[in-house]
Amino acid sequence: LSSSSSSSPSSELSGTECFASPFNSALPRFFSAFPSPDIDGHFGSRGDFFHPSEESDFLLPGWYELNPPFSPAVMDKMAKRVGELLEMHSERGSDATFVVVIPTVRDAADVNDELSAEK
Repeated sequence: LSSSSSSSPSSELSGTECFASPFNSALPRFFSAFPSPDIDGHFGSRGDFFHPSEESDFLLPGWYELNPPFSPAVMDKMAKRVGELLEMHSERGSDATFVVVIPTVRDAADVNDELSAEK
């Protein structure tokens, strides 16, 4: 998902992790998966994805990597938030790319049919 005002990516755009922790973040800018400013904030977290310490953190041009907890409720809430953020970037004319990592979810009936067919 991307909002871009130019046709070529800029080498100046920086990356941000949106569901990390001080123990697994690979980038200098990260948001925690869960609200814990009293703990994660001391180790560099900018807040949690849904309640950042400053909303302006999400208005910076760049790319945002999202690998949320694989809970349907969290993923639905994340999708709505990403839509809002893309709209904000589009209105400002700023470059932003959101890379979302989610699992493949198949219908349980399909999985049961496949398992039955293998017998």
